[in-house]
Amino acid sequence: MNLRTLSPLPLLLTCVACVVPDGARPSATFGIDLATQNNRRGVVLNERLVAQPSVSVALPAEQDGTIVARTWGNIDLSNSNGDAWVPDADRFGFSQLDWSLLYEQVLGEHLLTMGFITYNLPKGGMLPQSAATSEFMIEGSTRIEFWDLQPRLALHYDYDAVDGVYLRTGVAREFPIDDKLSGDVDLHLGWMDDNQAYYTYGGMMQSYGKSGLADLRLTGRLTYALGPHMSAHGFAAFSEVLTAKSRDNLDDVGIDSAQFWVGAGVTWSY
Repeated sequence: MNLRTLSPLPLLLTCVACVVPDGARPSATFGIDLATQNNRRGVVLNERLVAQPSVSVALPAEQDGTIVARTWGNIDLSNSNGDAWVPDADRFGFSQLDWSLLYEQVLGEHLLTMGFITYNLPKGGMLPQSAATSEFMIEGSTRIEFWDLQPRLALHYDYDAVDGVYLRTGVAREFPIDDKLSGDVDLHLGWMDDNQAYYTYGGMMQSYGKSGLADLRLTGRLTYALGPHMSAHGFAAFSEVLTAKSRDNLDDVGIDSAQFWVGAGVTWSY
């Protein structure tokens, strides 16, 4: 069976009908962020101001499961992307639009997440021949008593335009500050095979991609509850591309392999 021509949607819809209990009611989250750049796996796609709206709908399933449909987008707010991987384009249009259909299963202190993610780059992507691609992902996370840490490990397999693998491991920690204010810190480390590295770091120059460590990212966030359904947050993030060959590819087009950006946003949950 050729995974590149197989649509997962009919199978997923059938599974949804089987596992959703009668009377289940969905919950929804809406958000909008303003950020100083759009960064994907260590590569800056736009280093100018961007808006990033998101919508997520969760539907309870049997046996502590949840079905999640999510979309996330990046809107360029200027005509120039600066020193970035995606070419300049008209402002106020989506330069990235992602769709996810996921299943989450609680297993005691552990959480297993699996599903499909489609990445669309309407204004052009890393590979000239493809501005969209899709992945299957599976992630396991847990919580440990030491500092109340939340380690995780994830596999992303791109079965569409790339036929490549991205592995991601990380750890997060959440901490309350007072009744309304909380913080969280997240650290992750990525690894790519040759095909994924070519797509992410070398495709625009048709340069060979080399497997190895991909990106390191550290994100810190503060969240303030404005009401029972509304919260505001601010964040700062740092990323670094780790493989020398990938850094050289970025240097060749004038893109810094180390990036720092900040942002703020509002979220509504119902």
